[in-house]
Amino acid sequence: SNSLGRTRLLREAQAMARLSHPNVIAVYDVGTHDGGVFVAMEFVRGQTLGAWSKSATRTWREVLVPFGQAARGLAAAHAMG
Repeated sequence: SNSLGRTRLLREAQAMARLSHPNVIAVYDVGTHDGGVFVAMEFVRGQTLGAWSKSATRTWREVLVPFGQAARGLAAAHAMG
């Protein structure tokens, strides 16, 4: 149900707000407003990983760097539960 989805999003965003890792965007605040969930997070100027990977032909070594960073951030988030 939609209520369960909001509850899960709120819980996961609150967990992210407790995580400090260089490869994870900072979450500053989480809450609800008018029945919806909001997440106030760090603004990072740049492009998505998908856009970066499509913007040029890259060697596997070049691809490994940002994907490895993303994997380390994901591992840190999973380690928090």
